[in-house]
Amino acid sequence: MYVRGQEENFKIIRVTHAQQREDNFLSRFPLGKIPLLELPDGEIVVESQVILSFLEESHRCTVGETSLIPDSPRVRMRMNLMIKIHDQYLSSPSCTQVGFTHTQGCMYVPPPACVSVEAGSEAESVKSMAKTGRVMGLEERALKLKDLDLQLSVLDEIASRGEGPYLCGEQLSLADLTLFPTFCYINFLLPRVFDWPDPFYRSPFLGRWFRFLSSLGPQSETESEGKSSPSPFLRVREELETELGKGQKKRDCDMIRAALSRQKHESGQTEQTLKWVYP
Repeated sequence: MYVRGQEENFKIIRVTHAQQREDNFLSRFPLGKIPLLELPDGEIVVESQVILSFLEESHRCTVGETSLIPDSPRVRMRMNLMIKIHDQYLSSPSCTQVGFTHTQGCMYVPPPACVSVEAGSEAESVKSMAKTGRVMGLEERALKLKDLDLQLSVLDEIASRGEGPYLCGEQLSLADLTLFPTFCYINFLLPRVFDWPDPFYRSPFLGRWFRFLSSLGPQSETESEGKSSPSPFLRVREELETELGKGQKKRDCDMIRAALSRQKHESGQTEQTLKWVYP
């Protein structure tokens, strides 16, 4: 929406994980997952790639702008491959039942409520966990963090086959739109929660790509006021980082750090060692 300047044509509703389990949401999509797009006639469209492809093709039919879907079969294959790896191995648990979490959830899904944290920061997390069952223990978190590290290198190798600043070469594509929000989480949370010195140590191309999209200039200028709109990528990054740095999401991350600190202290007294910092 931001890239095409179409956000005014949509009503954006932010839904928490707990709200995804409520009857009102499940009546629209029984699997209880986001994102979800409701069309004017009431038809529901789900899954990120399906929604993006539908919106892009609908927009092209109306406006006729340059496509975000590459013409080249090989480049289009790479785009689809990166989106598939992202959706299947990073951002989806592939199971909708209570207690299953995605790989990227290792960065922000809270630990069991038994962790000791500062007074007042735990109540809302406990309330949410009781409703959704979405928590992550130390061993599961460590394994998912290891898998996250692997997936970054896999995606980096595929993206580096191109010759341009975007994931698919010189052309902006649906792969950029799909992966960028997740990499906002990676860039923001891995150093702050797990003390990674460089989230892109194993994926240099993705590091350059992320910085490139974040540094793009204003999207357009408003003739009447002479004001410019921020880059759609910078806008998304700022929105996500603001959200992660306050409220419930910040409290969840504080709980994770408390759990890691406790584990590091106790590991000195046992043989259990879990890896949190990469490389």
